[in-house]
Amino acid sequence: MRCGGGGGCGAGSVVAGRAEGWLRQAPEAAGISAEVTLRRVAMRAAVNLFLLLPAFLLAQENGVVFGVVVDQHDELVLECRVRLLKLSETGEEAVEEVAVRGCHSIPCDGVFTFLDVPAGNYSLVVVGKHLRQLEKPKLTVEAGRFLFVALRVKRVEVRPGAIRGTVLIGRESVEGLAVQLLREGSKEPLASTATGRGGRYEFTNLEPGRYVVVVRHKGVRLAREDVVVKSGRTVSKSIRLPKSKMEWLRGRVYGEVRDSRTRRPIRRARVRIEKAPKNFRGKTSVTCDSEGKFDFGYLPPGRYIISASAFGYKKETKTVRVRERARHRLSFSLKPRKRR
Repeated sequence: MRCGGGGGCGAGSVVAGRAEGWLRQAPEAAGISAEVTLRRVAMRAAVNLFLLLPAFLLAQENGVVFGVVVDQHDELVLECRVRLLKLSETGEEAVEEVAVRGCHSIPCDGVFTFLDVPAGNYSLVVVGKHLRQLEKPKLTVEAGRFLFVALRVKRVEVRPGAIRGTVLIGRESVEGLAVQLLREGSKEPLASTATGRGGRYEFTNLEPGRYVVVVRHKGVRLAREDVVVKSGRTVSKSIRLPKSKMEWLRGRVYGEVRDSRTRRPIRRARVRIEKAPKNFRGKTSVTCDSEGKFDFGYLPPGRYIISASAFGYKKETKTVRVRERARHRLSFSLKPRKRR
C-alpha cells in the first residue's frame, strides 16, 4: 500500500515502521502547534492505525478516515461527535456519525474513526455543546488508504439565560397554574413551577437554545409557547389564555335574596363580596334584579365571605368555599328591621 500526501497514509508504511515522520508532520499540517499535543496525537494515531489494520485489510476497496478534535488551546476535545457528510453535485448527504471516544486508555482516548468508507469526496462536521468549528475540511477518500484529520474547534463561552413572565386571562392574572419547561422536540420537562402572585413564573440558569413553555391545569394543557434563549439574556414571555379556558379555572356563585317572612324576592338588594382570595380581581358587588337574583361569575377558587343587604332589612352574611368549575347557590333570607 502507498503513503500519500494531504494527510493520507497507506497501512504498509505503518507496518514497516515508517509512519513516525508522517505523524510528526500531520498535526503541524492541521494547525496543531503545541508540542505536548503533538506527541499525544502522534501516539494515538500510531496505535489506532495498528488497531484498525485487521479490519482495514478485510476491506481494501474502501478507505478509513480517523483523527482528533482539538480546541483553541490545542487540547483534545472528547465531549463531542463527528459527522461524516458525502459531497455530491446535489449537496451534502449525511453518511455516518460517531462519538469521539473518551476512554481513559491511551489507544482510544480522543480519536474518532470511520471504517470502510467508499471512495469519494466528503466533509467532516463537529457536533457538540458550546463548540464552534473553525473550518470544515473537504476530504478525498481513496480505496486502500488511511486518512488522518485534525479538526479545529473553538470553545464558546456561554452565560446562562432565563425565562420569566406572567399568565393572564384577558387583563386578569392567574395564580396556581402549573408551568413546565421543555427543550424543543422533547416530551420530558426540564423544570416545573407554578404561577405565583400576579400570575408570575420564572425559569433561571438556562443554557442557550430553543425551549417550549407549557401551561397546564390538572393535566389539561391550556397553552404552549416557543421561546429562544440567548446567552446571558432574560426572555420576557407573557402567556395569554383565551377566555374559553376560564371555565377550567373558575367557579360561580349565584342565588337570590328574599324576605324571610313573605318569601318574596327583594328587588334591588345589594350583594357584596366582603372577603376573597388574594388573586381575586373581579367585581365586588352586584344589584339583584326584579326577581331578587344575583350572579358572580369567574371566581378564583378559595374562601369567600358574601353579604346581602337592602333598605329596611338586616344584613346577612354567608361563607362559601368556591371550587374550580363548580356552581355554588346561595339563598339569603333577610329579616325586616323593627320599626321604632
